[in-house]
Amino acid sequence: MVSGVLEARNVCFGYDDAEQLVIRNVTFRVQTGELLLVIGASGAGKSTLVLALNGLIPHALQGSYDGEVRVAGRNTREATVGELAMHVGMVFQDPEARLVAFTVEDEVAFGLENLCLERAEMEQRITRALREVGLADQRQKAEK
Repeated sequence: MVSGVLEARNVCFGYDDAEQLVIRNVTFRVQTGELLLVIGASGAGKSTLVLALNGLIPHALQGSYDGEVRVAGRNTREATVGELAMHVGMVFQDPEARLVAFTVEDEVAFGLENLCLERAEMEQRITRALREVGLADQRQKAEK
């Protein structure tokens, strides 16, 4: 497979309780600086594809899975979800329904906690991230 930041080759997946595959023979490559827009009707398999791209398929969700996904050169079958999370993430269709914390700081910290970073490193990254997106003054603001 040609090297890219994010690659999929002939990816197919069907949930255990489904009669048909949800995604079939998906192939693409995204290089540094490129964007990929995945669009489709409800139930077309967009979320399932993203779950395969971030490694939750096959590590957390079982089913009929074939093909190959590589994130930063790592095969998602061989890398852990934590290793993959350093390179790929997911924003849900309705982000407000998926928030897991009470403050902006806690929300930003959530992903870092999953990477098992030291608290001092987390503090530095949270401060930098909030400053870069213009939300430093919202750090302790409660989520609604």
